[in-house]
Formats: sequence, C-alpha cells, structure tokens
Amino acid sequence: MSASAPVGTDGHYSLESLAADSYTVSFNSSDRNFVSEYYDNAADQESATRVTVGAAATVSDINAVLDLGASITGTVTIGTSHAAAARVYVTAYTADNSWSASSQTDDEGHYALVGMRAGSYKLDFDGTTANGVSEWYDNAADIGSAKAVVVAAQATVPNIDVNLEPGGTITGAVTQNIGGVVSAAADVSVSVRSATGNFMNQTITDTDGHYALNGLAAASYTVAFNGGWGSNLLTQYYQNAATASTSTPVVVTAAATVTGIDAGSRNRSGDQRDRDQERGGSENRRRQRPYHGVQRGQFLGRRHANG
Repeated sequence: MSASAPVGTDGHYSLESLAADSYTVSFNSSDRNFVSEYYDNAADQESATRVTVGAAATVSDINAVLDLGASITGTVTIGTSHAAAARVYVTAYTADNSWSASSQTDDEGHYALVGMRAGSYKLDFDGTTANGVSEWYDNAADIGSAKAVVVAAQATVPNIDVNLEPGGTITGAVTQNIGGVVSAAADVSVSVRSATGNFMNQTITDTDGHYALNGLAAASYTVAFNGGWGSNLLTQYYQNAATASTSTPVVVTAAATVTGIDAGSRNRSGDQRDRDQERGGSENRRRQRPYHGVQRGQFLGRRHANG
C-alpha cells in the first residue's frame, strides 16, 4: 500500500488512511534544484529508515530537511557546423547505473542537470529527436567506456559539452489488408535493433501509415513492425519475415536516409486474437481485485528545504 500528500505552505504534511504496516517515506520537492531523500536522510529506499504504523495510530515527527543539489550544465551541438541540437535528452547515471537526473536541451542546445547529490556520474545524450547519433560523454559508445563527471555538494560543473554526429534515417510505410481491402496502417509500432540485438529506436506510424526512424549510426539494422495490443496485425520483420533472424537487414550509411522500408501487415486470425484478448482480460481482472480495508492509521511531519 502507498500514499502521498502535498506539503503545506508551513512545511507540514499528513499521510492518511494507512494500514498497520511498516513503510518507507520519500520526500520530493517540486523545485528540482533540491535533492530528494528518504527518511531518515537516506539516498535510496534500501537504506531508508522504515516507519512502523500501528492500527488506527498516528506517527508524528517524521521530518526531513532537503538540501540544495549540485548541477551539471553544458551545450549540445550537431555536425561539422556545430549547430545547436534542440530537444536532446540528457540523463545522468550513478556508478551503479541508477538514474539520477535528466534534462532536455533548449533551442540553443543548452541543458542543466540539477538537484544532484555529490558524486560521480556518467551522462547519456539521446540525440534521436535532433536526428543525431546518441552518445555517452565524452564521445563514448556505452556507459562502460563513458567518462565520469564528478560533482561536489551544491556545486555546478559547467561546460560538459558534446557534438553529435548527424544520424541516418529509415523511412517507409505500413499497410494492412482487411477483407481484401488494402489501407494505411496507423499506430503501428516500428522499431529498429542493431545487428547484435540492441534496441536503437522506435516510432509509431501516422494516419497515412508512414514512419521515420532517426538518429541512426552507420550500421546494419533489423526493423520490426508490431500492431500492438488489441490490433489484428501480426508482428513481422522486414521483408515479410516472421523472425528477426530471417529478416532482411537494412544498411544505413553515415547521415543517409534509406527509403522504401515498407511492410504489408498480415492479419491475426480471429481465434488467436480472441485468445490473446482473453488472456489480457484475465490478467487485468487479476490486477484489479478490490482491496479489502483494515484498520487504518496515518503519520504526520514536515519538510524543510536548505538553501
């Protein structure tokens, strides 16, 4: 069971209607410049001090003092012209590969990762929205070879900049044949994986069945087409293959666009669709079983922020 509550202007909060149990309590500010924490001044749930609530009892003075976080700032550009790369997602990971902070570049390519604890971080730059090849800082292919950025408490590390290579693109159209009538297949998921099976990018076809997969490095790829939940379209791979291993690879050269990677989606049989939906319905019913209430309690406290 879980509960959440806003903090009032006086810093107080109240988590109510809690069953008798042991809980972890997290504190997250709407101001991302402050570091989130768990009670009692813990960085994660595993190291948090648990709070035990008895039946119909109130536990008070579960308080927290949030510290102003550290930050990492920089600029993302693309290509030999070093043009600003807008809407690039920048994500910081800790030494154990846990998410720490994320940001998106503005129209001038600037970003700011804020509310971070002192520590060592590795940064991932997802360039697909700017049609740039994604990379880890500093020009690394993966987190293992990425250069760490070390930040001190409440300090700012500036000028963590990257210049992305222009990406390649795969485009095409997906159609469907229903009762002998061929039409555009909208909302079909199209995904691309590397030759070693690593996921690279994914998109959805538009109302005309068209799609574009951006930000691809020069390489050979496997393209999959999936009608998704509730669809009568069977998953297939380019060209009309039932498995990834039997599909035709799509070769992308540097910053080039490969067109005509099309698919004519095959229909799933009505019996198979009914079985899939029944399995899904049974699973949903299991997940939606009603909660049978017991005696409930609450805990009270307040949160402070240190500037």
